[in-house]
Amino acid sequence: AGSFLLAWWTLDLKTVRNSQLLRSRHPEDEEAGKQLERRKILELALLIALAVSATAWRLFQTVHDSLNLLKLSLALVILTGCACVDGIEHRIPNFLSGTMALSALALLAAGFLTDQAGAFGYLQSSLFAAAVTAACLVVGAILSHQGIGAGDIKLMTALGLMGGVVVVGGTIFFAMVPCALVSVGLLITKKKTMKEGIPFGPFLLMGYILTVWILKI
Repeated sequence: AGSFLLAWWTLDLKTVRNSQLLRSRHPEDEEAGKQLERRKILELALLIALAVSATAWRLFQTVHDSLNLLKLSLALVILTGCACVDGIEHRIPNFLSGTMALSALALLAAGFLTDQAGAFGYLQSSLFAAAVTAACLVVGAILSHQGIGAGDIKLMTALGLMGGVVVVGGTIFFAMVPCALVSVGLLITKKKTMKEGIPFGPFLLMGYILTVWILKI
C-alpha cells in the first residue's frame, strides 16, 4: 500500500493517462485513444502486490535484526514505487532516491545509538557499496553515452547505502539478466531499436526480489 501511495503521489497523472504503456497495442485502438482495460491494469497491480507481499514475508522470515529488517523493508517499498513511476514515465523521482538515502543514514546512526551488533561492519559495507556503485555506474553511463540514467545511478547508490554490498550487488546482477533478455527480445521482434531505451526501474525491483529469495539476505 505504501509503495502504491508513493507512486500515486509522484506520478504525473496526465502523463499516466496519455502513456503508451496504458494504451492498447492495436493501431486502430490507439487512433481512437482507447486505453488499456481497467481489468488489465488491476491484474498488473495485483501481480506486483503479490510479489512484493511475498518478498516482505520472506524478509520477516529470514532477517531477525529489527533495524536490518526495517532497512530492507523500506528499500522494498521505495523500489516498488520507483518501478511504478519509471515504468510509466521513464524517470525515477529524486524524492524517492533521496528518501532511501536519508533513511539509510538515519538507520545506520540508529545502529550505533542502540548498540546494534555489527553496526560498524554495516556502516563500512554501506559506505563502500554506495561509493563503488556510484563510481561504476557513472563510468558506465559515460561509456554507454548516457545509456544509464542519472535516476538509476542515484537509486542504486541509495540502495547500496541502505543494504550494503550483497544487496546492491545482487540486485544489479539479477536486474541485468532479465533486462538483457527482454532487450534482445524487443530487438529481435523489432519493437525497439538500439537507440531506444527501456525503463530499468521495474528490473531493479525484480532484481531486489530475486536477491531476497535467492541469496537469503
